[in-house]
Amino acid sequence: GEKRSRSTARQELVESITDNLMWTVLLQPGTGRRYAPAGRRWIFPKPRGPGPDPTDRGDPRKADGTPRPEPAPLEPDDWTVFGWDSFFNALLLATASGELAWSALLAGIESRYSNGNVPNWRSRLGGTPDRSQPPVGSFAALKLHHLHPDLDALAAAYPGLLAWCDWWVADKGGRPRREGLIPGLLSWGSDTALVPGPGQVPPWEEGASGHLRAAWESGQDDLPLWDEAEWDPERQVLAMSAVDLCSYRALDLECLSRIARILGDEPTAHRLTADYRHLAATVNKVLWSEAAGLYLDELPTGHSTRVAASNFLPLIAGIPSPARARRMADTLRDPHRFRGDWMLPTISRDDPAFADQHYWRGSIWPPMNYLVLQGLRRYGFARLAADLARKGAEMFLADRRRTGMCREYFDARTGRGCGQRFQSWGPLLALGALEQDSEDPLPWHGHGQPQP
Repeated sequence: GEKRSRSTARQELVESITDNLMWTVLLQPGTGRRYAPAGRRWIFPKPRGPGPDPTDRGDPRKADGTPRPEPAPLEPDDWTVFGWDSFFNALLLATASGELAWSALLAGIESRYSNGNVPNWRSRLGGTPDRSQPPVGSFAALKLHHLHPDLDALAAAYPGLLAWCDWWVADKGGRPRREGLIPGLLSWGSDTALVPGPGQVPPWEEGASGHLRAAWESGQDDLPLWDEAEWDPERQVLAMSAVDLCSYRALDLECLSRIARILGDEPTAHRLTADYRHLAATVNKVLWSEAAGLYLDELPTGHSTRVAASNFLPLIAGIPSPARARRMADTLRDPHRFRGDWMLPTISRDDPAFADQHYWRGSIWPPMNYLVLQGLRRYGFARLAADLARKGAEMFLADRRRTGMCREYFDARTGRGCGQRFQSWGPLLALGALEQDSEDPLPWHGHGQPQP
């Protein structure tokens, strides 16, 4: 009956995770770590030669008549670790093995550079010293410790997580590295002096603008919100205060403070908690729009009017008051904006860019669904959370049954999978439903609640 049906459905959710991830897990040469890349497609080859020749239009000879050299052959790389993908992959692997999950998480943290930056990606032969990715590592580590307690692994992760946390606000030209329009808030950026030279990055990164590299740092590469933000070449950030990065930063501070307390580092826990409260207060003061009932990006001209799924990330970080959270939930329930048969679109349904349905321009992305779901659960929006979890899982499983694939993202108009055929984080849609069904504890439960 119903019990058997629920058991079968749960088994399918678990299998959808393990079938994809177990095929993806690799051994990292030199460290012995087992890790999960973003997908087998994302093991980067060795960058080729000196980079593309902008005068090359298919002519076998250069403008001076001399023959063009043959491009160097691509060589397989040993490993490629992606920033936030690694931490989501660790949570997915936790459904099968705590040992595997901790190994994948530590591989992500150990990809960092000496200045603390956990990069967008790093491989045996290359990487992105100029930019990072959303700091969800402490959230994943704390959650993993609840699922598979391991004080030794948590202690091994802690120094790298702390160094990464401090990297975002380390001094750069007399100001915090990723400071937004006003002190206390943050924006995405790229340390242009650290960008590898020609021939040291994959061909598609050759000549990328600072604006594009900052967008890559956000993880939401072509999100319409970035269309409005100018690149500040002096400060090397987008000229804005970004709701999503401020929320990630607050979540990082909160979770890392709890990890510090678990490990007995009370002075650091106190510092991080104070930083969390200050950031949350500043976000509430500057980025909240009473008219919109939402937190909105700050631009030099005032609040942005565009709303993305990531505008709901303050929920996971515990930033809004209950009254403000209820107003945010009302927007999620609006069928003209976010609610629908397939959700959560990355941009509001009434935004002109929604029709693009390409990459982060309107499509549904598993990591954003997962993070917003955590926020809804945090504030007790049980029915809305259940609706989002169910619709995400049904969409994911229907596409998997139809194609046998684990897609990168999904069309918000049809629910069909798009992008890479086997992406490691696709099953986050299944994981969200599993956690919702089992009432998996949220990582901040049992440690007190910092007050913004």
